[in-house]
Amino acid sequence: MSPGSVTAGRFVLAAAFAALLGAALLVPRPARPGVEEATWRLQAASLVADRDLAYEAADIARFREHGWPEETRVALEFDVGGNHRFARPLPYSALAAPFTAVAPDRGALVLNVLLLAVGAVLVVRRLEPRMGDTASWLVTTAIFGSAVFGYALSVRPESLLVAATVGAFVLAWPRNEEYLTPTELGLPEMYPEPGGAAGPGALARVAPASVAGWLAGGALISVVALHHPLFLLLVVPLVGGIPRRSRPVAIPAVLFGLALALAGSWLTGTLWLEFLVSPKLAIAGDSLADLAARGPSPAAGIDHQPTWPPPLTDYRLHLSNLTYLAAGRHVGVLVYFLPLLLLLWLGRGVAASGRLLAVTIVVLAALLCFFPFDLAGGGGPGIRWLVPLYAGLLLTAAHRPSAASVALFLLLGGALMTPAWRGAPPAESAPTSRLLSRLPFETTQREVPVTAEIARRGIRVRAASTAIEPGRDGATMILAPGGWGQLMIGADEPVLGVALELGPEVQGDAEVGGGTIEHEVFRPDGGVTVRVRPRRPRLQSAWWSDERQYVYQIWFSLPETGVAVPFGVSVE
Repeated sequence: MSPGSVTAGRFVLAAAFAALLGAALLVPRPARPGVEEATWRLQAASLVADRDLAYEAADIARFREHGWPEETRVALEFDVGGNHRFARPLPYSALAAPFTAVAPDRGALVLNVLLLAVGAVLVVRRLEPRMGDTASWLVTTAIFGSAVFGYALSVRPESLLVAATVGAFVLAWPRNEEYLTPTELGLPEMYPEPGGAAGPGALARVAPASVAGWLAGGALISVVALHHPLFLLLVVPLVGGIPRRSRPVAIPAVLFGLALALAGSWLTGTLWLEFLVSPKLAIAGDSLADLAARGPSPAAGIDHQPTWPPPLTDYRLHLSNLTYLAAGRHVGVLVYFLPLLLLLWLGRGVAASGRLLAVTIVVLAALLCFFPFDLAGGGGPGIRWLVPLYAGLLLTAAHRPSAASVALFLLLGGALMTPAWRGAPPAESAPTSRLLSRLPFETTQREVPVTAEIARRGIRVRAASTAIEPGRDGATMILAPGGWGQLMIGADEPVLGVALELGPEVQGDAEVGGGTIEHEVFRPDGGVTVRVRPRRPRLQSAWWSDERQYVYQIWFSLPETGVAVPFGVSVE
C-alpha cells in the first residue's frame, strides 16, 4: 500500500464531502417541499420547540412561517380522539432536532452530510487493510456515483440508514487482533490475506467484537428496521458475519439490542406507523378546526404508503415493475445505483456478500409482491429502500478493483447524478432528462416525482419535468422561463391528438418532440394552440386503473422570453 496513493484517495473523498457540505449550505431550497421533507422538518421542529410529536396550533404557525404553499401536505396519524401527530419514526427527527434549532432551514442537511461522512469513514477503515489505496476511491465511487449522496440534500433519513447499517456491521463483525481462518472471515479459500500470506491455511489478524458491540449492532439494525419491517432481515447477514465460536453469545446479544430498541419505539408509539395505522396526508396549513373537519386525505394519490396489503398476482404488473426496477427513468437500479454492479463483482465468492445479496433479492421481491405501486418508498431519486442494503454490500467488497473500473463507474454514475447536486431529480432535469426520457416511464408508481397533474374521465396528464408547476386553477400548468417540459399522458383508449394551449407570453415557435405537429392555431387572446399527433403509444400497467393504459410522451421547449408561460392540455 503506497502512503501517497492512500493520502490522495482520502483527499478526493474529503473534497467530495466538502463539496456536498457546500451544496447543502448554498443550493436553493425548494419552494414547494414534498410530503416527506415537510413532515420530517416539521417533526424535528416540534421536538425542539414543543418536545412532543403532536401536530398542534404551534406547529401550524411554524409551518406558515416557512412561507410554504398552503396546500403542502404532511403525513399525520389521526386517532379516534381527534388528535393529530406526526407519523414518522423518531430517531432521525431526534438527531435533527438540535441542528434544526441552530439552523431551521439547513441544519438537517448538515446532519445528513455528517452522517454520510461517518458511514464513509467506517467503510474506508474496514476496507483499507484488504484493499489498500483503492478503498477511498471505491467509497467515493459508490457514494458519489449513485443516488446516495443526493438523499443528503433533502431532509430525509437515508443518510442515517447508511450510517446505522455500516455502524451495525462494523461493531458486530470482528476487527484486527484475533486470529481467524479465511473461512470464518467469509473470504474465498485462496484469497490473499492482509498480512500477505495466501492459501487455505493462511490466517488473518482480526479482533473480536465485544458484547457491547453486538448489543449496539442489534440496536442500530432496529434504527434501520423502524423505516420498514423488511429491514429486520439485515440481522441474517449481521449474525452470519460473526465467527461461529462467538455466536452462542453474539446472537442473544444482537437480538436483545434489537428487541430493546424496538420496544422503546413501541413505548413511544412510533413503531411502524406507516404500516400499522396507515397514516393519512393532511393539508399542513389547515387550522386545527379545519383538520378535524376535513379529516385525512383519501388513500389514493402520490406519497401514500398503505397498510400491509395482500399480495398481488398480476403477472403483467410484475413484468412491468421488473423492467422499471432495472431501467426505469425514476427508480431504475442501473440508473441510480450503477456502482452496485461493481460492488457485486468485488464481493464475488465472499459469504457476507452472498448473504446481503440474498436479503436484497428477498426485500425487492417482497416490495414487488406486496407494494407494487410504492417501490420508490416516498419519492426519488431511485428506490430509497435499496440504500441500507447498498451500504452493506460496500462493506463486503474483497477483491481489489482496477483503477479503470473505478474511474468508469465514477464517471458514468456521476454524470447521471449531476442534477442531484442541485437537489433536482435526474430524470426531470436537463441535460440528463433528454437521455433518461428514452427509458420507460413508471406508470405503476404512485410516488414517481411529479410537479403537476390533471386527471379526468379516464385521461391522466402528468408533468414529468421540474420546469413545470401546477397552475392556480388546477386545470392548467406553468412552464418556467426557458424550461424544457415533458408530459406523460395515460388514457384508457388510444389518443388521436394532443393540443398544447400556450399562453400569450409565447414568442416564436415551439419545439415539440414525441410526435408530429399537425397545425397551429393563433387565438384571439394572443396565445397559440399547437396540435400534436403523438407517436405510437406503449401499452402499460398503471397504478390508477385496473386496465392497461395507452401511454404517450410529449416534450416541448419554448423560445427564451424571461417569463413563465401558462399552458393547458387537451386530449382527443
